Amino acid sequence: MSFIRAIGLGIGIGAAAWIRHEGRQVNSWGNKIPTLIQRLRTLNRLWPCLAENDKTLTEARKALRTYHRIPKPLFDLCSEELLAAKLGINAEIFAQNPGFKEFASAAHLERYLVFYSHTLKVNHDTGKLSILKGGTYHEWASIKQEVSLLLQRAKTMKQPWLYGQEGIQEKDMCRFDTLEPYLKRDPSSWNQGYIFELCTCSEDKPDFNNMHTWIRLRTPEGDYTASIYRPAKGQPLWKTNLLFPFRTRKAIFVGVEVSEFWPCNITRIPFQITTKEQFLKMKAEIERLKALDEYPFQNNESVCIHYCKKIATAGGLDCVNELPTVSPHPAVLFLPKKLRERVELLSVKLPRVTKVINAVTTPFFNLILLLLGAGMVDKQVKKTFSYTVKPNIASVKDLFNPAKWVVHHPYTLAFKTRDYAFKHPERFPGLMTTRAA
Repeated sequence: MSFIRAIGLGIGIGAAAWIRHEGRQVNSWGNKIPTLIQRLRTLNRLWPCLAENDKTLTEARKALRTYHRIPKPLFDLCSEELLAAKLGINAEIFAQNPGFKEFASAAHLERYLVFYSHTLKVNHDTGKLSILKGGTYHEWASIKQEVSLLLQRAKTMKQPWLYGQEGIQEKDMCRFDTLEPYLKRDPSSWNQGYIFELCTCSEDKPDFNNMHTWIRLRTPEGDYTASIYRPAKGQPLWKTNLLFPFRTRKAIFVGVEVSEFWPCNITRIPFQITTKEQFLKMKAEIERLKALDEYPFQNNESVCIHYCKKIATAGGLDCVNELPTVSPHPAVLFLPKKLRERVELLSVKLPRVTKVINAVTTPFFNLILLLLGAGMVDKQVKKTFSYTVKPNIASVKDLFNPAKWVVHHPYTLAFKTRDYAFKHPERFPGLMTTRAA
């Protein structure tokens, strides 16, 4: 009993200390946020593209991430001032244009204003706001009802795209029959030609959440993007990523890549496409796979990188398949950066030792993958696909196959593959060592 009491006393002391700590943090933020709000209010209104890297806005974004420590009234007020600053307007404009704040927040409007170098127009005498729609500016009051209905319909979309190069629009990045450009601009900077780019967004450490690979096709007609995602939109996290995350699922196709608009680190590996026919073959393959809608998503053998390589092959860029995209040993992925780099260097210098380690650890890691769903196929795939899809680990023999735990990860593409390709351009015909902006 004394042991149980000691445990209970320890838990009680720990809980009390945590409550006191949180209380001090709440009081601290309660004092800091009003000052931060005042600084946001006194900022000169900047163009959205200039406001993106403003120090005060960066500080406000970081503060709001600790929302559980900020009193709700202060949190809401700071959020409103931050949104106004990012849009390049004063917060009073929201009250004078009812419904606009809800649209701007839901559509992540500031991201698209930055990308397309657009601005909002405000009549400072009347407070009326105008925004681009269909290529021309409209007063918010004249389109408010229409946009309100648009927001309701957007709730059924997988990836709403409510602002494009022509302004407000009603599009879903995941719904397309014919691939359309998301950006049109003067192609003279790349000599009116065609370029295939293998793109990835990645931090300088491996991650299984916020990293992704896609393709961008740059043409005189405009820029196109395409990729696949794991089916997470509209479903609870426990069902998509926590409950058997390595099971085989049905991929989601995207015709416009949202990562292009987000402030993430993008690495691009560009290849010159010699003929328009190559581009048309890639575009046709993207549309064909989307029409079939039978592409499996497996975290090891069929992810976004494999899809991108498949599209490249359709256009005759077979060398893209030769790009090394295999990540280090799974255990290495989770090491601190410096230690990870040393281990990777040793694995290159001691290939025999690496081979022995892989052979010994393969059954262990494959068994973990099996417990995480690598031997399962979703019912949706079984019912809707016209062919039989096997799971990543389909037999006892697969448990001893090192290829089954190999991960083709965007981290490798961003921090290893690009440098390797640029050091050996002779191995990759068409590789461009300088990329157009």
